[in-house]
Amino acid sequence: VYIADLDAITGKPPNSAVITQLATEHPHLRFIVDRGLEAHTQVADLLEHSNIDLVVASETLVSIDEYRVLRARLPAHRCLLSLDRNGEVLLGPPALFADSQLWPTQVIHMNLALVGSDSGPDWCGLIALTQRAAGRDVIAAGGVRDDADLQRLAQMDVAAVLVGTALHDGRIDGA
Repeated sequence: VYIADLDAITGKPPNSAVITQLATEHPHLRFIVDRGLEAHTQVADLLEHSNIDLVVASETLVSIDEYRVLRARLPAHRCLLSLDRNGEVLLGPPALFADSQLWPTQVIHMNLALVGSDSGPDWCGLIALTQRAAGRDVIAAGGVRDDADLQRLAQMDVAAVLVGTALHDGRIDGA
């Protein structure tokens, strides 16, 4: 279950209590939490739950140094990197996009321009990222419309997909 804590991302108090309650009540589920981490963000409350992994989103980072501080604070197996873009514009330190050696084992390709757009995933961006991922799991985010998109992403060896709008409006069901 992917949770974007929009309150925390926009500078309001995080929804830690709700998230940790969900993790406690559903220990068989994995929760991937994006709360707009910065170098000083407190995460101990979430890391106490072994079924919560944390996203480091490139759009919130001001430098590679900040990224390195965050990576050092998070267990490697519980850290995902979201390489964020808005259309063709890369959001975050350019070096983070350029140097795949900096990436953890799971990388999200997030194109914010496509979230909720019903226009399909960023196929070109995903192809480029999967070619550079070198054995890492690539997770697609933004624009997934239907089962055909899911099938094409599976053929591209995308490991997982973040789907919102198409689930909400019923074009894709839980099955």
